[in-house]
Amino acid sequence: MSKKLTVPSYEELYDLYSVKKFSISKLSKHYNTSNPTIRSWLIFHNIEKRTHKETCGIVNSQRRFNFPDILEFKEKYNTMSLVELQQEYSVGQETIYQWLKNFNLPIRDLSSACKLGKKKQHSDIQYDRDLIEETYNKYQNIAIAADSLNISVSHFRKLKDLYNIETKNSFRSQIEELLLSYCDDTFVTNNRSIINPYELDLYSSQQKLAIEYCGLYWHSEYYGQKSRDYHQMKYNICKSKDIELLTIFETDDLSKIKALIDRKLNRVEKLGARKTQLNLIDSSLANQFHTKYHLHGSIGGSIHLGLFDGPQLLMVASFGKSRFNRKFEYECTRMSSLDTLKVQGGASKLFKEFLSRKTSLITYADLRFGSGSVYNHCKLTYIGNTGPNYWYFNKKNPDRLWSRTTFQKHKLSSVLAEFNPNLTEFENMKLNGYDRIWDCGNAIYCTI
Repeated sequence: MSKKLTVPSYEELYDLYSVKKFSISKLSKHYNTSNPTIRSWLIFHNIEKRTHKETCGIVNSQRRFNFPDILEFKEKYNTMSLVELQQEYSVGQETIYQWLKNFNLPIRDLSSACKLGKKKQHSDIQYDRDLIEETYNKYQNIAIAADSLNISVSHFRKLKDLYNIETKNSFRSQIEELLLSYCDDTFVTNNRSIINPYELDLYSSQQKLAIEYCGLYWHSEYYGQKSRDYHQMKYNICKSKDIELLTIFETDDLSKIKALIDRKLNRVEKLGARKTQLNLIDSSLANQFHTKYHLHGSIGGSIHLGLFDGPQLLMVASFGKSRFNRKFEYECTRMSSLDTLKVQGGASKLFKEFLSRKTSLITYADLRFGSGSVYNHCKLTYIGNTGPNYWYFNKKNPDRLWSRTTFQKHKLSSVLAEFNPNLTEFENMKLNGYDRIWDCGNAIYCTI
């Protein structure tokens, strides 16, 4: 049988645990016993036990002031990112900042940090011919292509020449050319006379329709130097001249954009809503329909109404609890139609049914794709537009946009490779190779 240990005095245990901040593990080693025994002694002497958060803070603080060799740290800081330093020393980011302050080393500014990252990627990553050719064909501009791969222009040019990739001379992207060929022959390109000094990429005076095609790089805030209200401003100018402007991002689904153009040019079949049957449908069917036909895909909801022609689903409206305005109980989260058919009066029929069940409703129309005027026929009232919203993209993955809610500042330390609490959200995003693009805002319609 093991010998029973003598419980230390209150004064001794309090001094070690509460004053000198010994951890329970350190106390168990000091007394050559177990952690549960130490906890029982603390309870016996009525010494308040620290929370897990307080314990972690003490441990981190002790590590923070256990400074590494200054010469070694300086040498590593010159070649390593903050994340690499954290991994090297097994400490958190705050500890690295404390060491920099103690050693009187300046925190790298945004430009220096980006240059270091670019230099490392240049030396670490080798690009094959397929990637260089694909990137160049996509942007048809060496500077943009180089930035998208996070390498220098000179290095991209060397790789392009090494692989004998042909230089492109067109000032319009391949997608712009495709959209031009898809529209009718009344459209002209690069018109500067209508909203001078601004340009309309595609414009038809006969259709009173214009299309703005936005490559993420050229239309971004940092790289493209486009102001936050740039796209909304062009939309408003066109609207004042009775021109409908579609603002297309390069990340938009091209097949859905073509379907949108078909609707704007009245190149779809039409069917009266009176000939359709209205039914409640389940969320699975509604989500599948929105994913296939809505420009923003599916977002969910609790009530889903569908219009049918026999077994064929033609149109779906989904409704859920209001997300942004608590004055209204419900919000129309999505409304989608079959891409080859327009149900005339379909929206009115769907909203009439919903409003017979619920009375308080708000909805938003993305001004990149239309004014939302259809809601005027649904017993909703237009009350104004929101300001522009922004979306993030990364040069390494320019085919995807990220919602701003993913990168709110309080989330950045856990989602970014490198985070500096002294920088703003956008500065931290730029530090990690992101930029943002602003949309045209949303039109707001609601019940009064």
